[in-house]
Amino acid sequence: MTEEFPLHEEAVPASEPLATSGIPETDKKRVMIGSAIGGGIFLGVLVAIIVLVSTEKPKPKPRPPPVPSVYPHYNPFYVDTFARETDRRIKITLINRRAELENGTFHFSDPYGYIPIVKEDYENHEPKRLEVFVLEYDEHLTRLFYTDPDLERWRVPYFGNHSDPYAQASRYTQNPSGFHLNEKVNGSFQWNYFSHSISFTPIIDTHDCRLQYFDKYIEFEALLDRDFIYGMGERIESFHLKNDNYSLWNRFHPADHDSDTEVGMYGSHPFILNRLTDTKRHDFIGLFMRNSNAMIFSMWDHVNNGTTINYKMIGGVIDLFIFHTADPQYILRKYHSVIGRPYIPPVWAMGFHQARENYSVADLEEVIKKHKEHEIPVDALWADQQMYENGWPFTVNSHSFKGIKDLVTRMHDHQKGIDMYFVAVATPGLPKDEKYKYYLEAVKEEALVMSAVHFDHPFEGMTLAGVSVWLDFFLYNSTTIWASALHDFYDKTMYDGIWLTENEPFHRCNGECSSFTTEADADDAKSSIPNPFHNSSEFEYIPYRPTIDPLDWDTLHMAAYHYGDDMFHKQYYAHNLYGLQLAQATYEGLVGNFENRRFFVASRSTWPGSGQYASHWLANNYGNWESMRASIASVMNFNMFGIPHVGAPIGGFYNDVTDEMLIRWFELGAFYPLMLSFSSVGARRKEAYAFTNIEHIDYVRKAIYERYCLLRFMYTKIFESHLWGGAVVPCTLRCYCLLYTSP
Repeated sequence: MTEEFPLHEEAVPASEPLATSGIPETDKKRVMIGSAIGGGIFLGVLVAIIVLVSTEKPKPKPRPPPVPSVYPHYNPFYVDTFARETDRRIKITLINRRAELENGTFHFSDPYGYIPIVKEDYENHEPKRLEVFVLEYDEHLTRLFYTDPDLERWRVPYFGNHSDPYAQASRYTQNPSGFHLNEKVNGSFQWNYFSHSISFTPIIDTHDCRLQYFDKYIEFEALLDRDFIYGMGERIESFHLKNDNYSLWNRFHPADHDSDTEVGMYGSHPFILNRLTDTKRHDFIGLFMRNSNAMIFSMWDHVNNGTTINYKMIGGVIDLFIFHTADPQYILRKYHSVIGRPYIPPVWAMGFHQARENYSVADLEEVIKKHKEHEIPVDALWADQQMYENGWPFTVNSHSFKGIKDLVTRMHDHQKGIDMYFVAVATPGLPKDEKYKYYLEAVKEEALVMSAVHFDHPFEGMTLAGVSVWLDFFLYNSTTIWASALHDFYDKTMYDGIWLTENEPFHRCNGECSSFTTEADADDAKSSIPNPFHNSSEFEYIPYRPTIDPLDWDTLHMAAYHYGDDMFHKQYYAHNLYGLQLAQATYEGLVGNFENRRFFVASRSTWPGSGQYASHWLANNYGNWESMRASIASVMNFNMFGIPHVGAPIGGFYNDVTDEMLIRWFELGAFYPLMLSFSSVGARRKEAYAFTNIEHIDYVRKAIYERYCLLRFMYTKIFESHLWGGAVVPCTLRCYCLLYTSP
């Protein structure tokens, strides 16, 4: 598999100093000795935490399909031809019985009343035929690709150094032994997949399952062997998936533990892991639906008859990767080889990070002083958007952040005993102002996301910086502008890492803003000519909406378009990819600033492959026991998703918390791969020293010391994940799956 999924190469230094800032000399020996036994402590304690927190075995209740199909028909496709093009590549041509009868235009209404239909009749192209390719790369990885040969459709581009493995399949010489086609004459197209180790029961079966393939509505359904399913993020819930609907659509949504799962969160990861039943080896399968459109994943179990899974997508193609019959860690390694293996953060990024909304230089000085005073180690301090002048990205506030470069220089001085690092914020929304350098460069290079409403006019939205525009990362010039901004920002602040926020992308209007903040902007908007080449209402009458809120809620208009393909390079198709594109541009832009040194990148919005370029923090969570519990599942989920360096804000971003909860959260956070304390300006102070009782500070200090005892072990696991893929906590993940999926 190495050849078709190339490894992302990166120089690995022979050694890096252990970040132990703030630890007295008497304790450094203790830290080094503790790191030698860190592996056993780390795995043992984390398994114990999961057992204690997850007190009950999940027991999903059987119920009807949560989301009815928009179209009442099940599967109108039947097999026309079956051809084995090579030993490992099958091509199946399907005929659409319904499209033949209705001449390609299907008139529908929603009989269930679940999603309001704006128009009773809507022309939604349905192909008269489909082509299905079955490709088997090896005995554990098979791919099914459904495409319309008569109409070009949106396909997710490949990012980074990973080429499309689709063209590589013809090099192999063995038969796709697991795939079996139901060859019933004129029967609906049905297939099943058998395990190499289980010969009698199919692990995936599409018998009597829905298959719909319209222009803006795709439905794929299958029956799995068992109902113990994990994955499908980003979400705040238990690790085990329940009978429910899970929307995947990147948006700013600070979800609590009881939030509706049909809203969507910061990231979208259409990957699930399922444990098989009839095997003594406790094998699993993994499914990855490579589709970036908005989708909703539903599941419902049948008593003693497996579990039905259902994907509803509003565009693109069905591109399904099947990773089958292997240990879960092996499946994850295989999956990460497809999407890209994780990057290696610097060793200091494995230490303790401290952040708070509205920090100033004086606040940072105070944090450093307090940590030294209480002998609490800390490696990184973060600054939020308040460091900007007037909210403009890559600027420095002349009042609250005056002297930040001198402070960071002193933080880097090992001889003075500070030995800390600085992480600055970056947001993609650039102010529309003639005085702003990067806006002028973007206009000159035509490197902005364009409006479908106004002809030859960039899309405009609202951010903290005011009226804003967004770089278009389908265009290489945008990457160079972003890299130039990062370089200039480095000269101003000497940062050691960047954290990316509002990169879903988020702005303060729903789609196009109805008005602007200044009269000049309003006059400019009124005088704009409607765009004759792009239909701004094209996506207002989609037949199905996979989220409760409109798709353009707090984000760009769905018809806003990017450089390249006029038909498909639009927010409707590429919205979920923006966070990944920005993380890639940031990673590549920082390489020139840091040369042979490692640097830190954290991204709020993610998609499969983001782990190649960035870490992830679980954004704006809430300070309550339920969110604390759910953070364990979220950390394990992102280990599956290929972003192992992940953690939740300790104590929650929102809400005040009790001293007891904050102490317990620090004790749990010591085992997060990314240990971060981050709180909003409206919440109580949640720094490690923010207690009136000195004993409480001692408890937190001890938890952070334990973290540094485990640091070398955890960094080794991150490095192994970079080399081979897989979860950083594989033993914990496997123990949980086996513990809570036993018959």
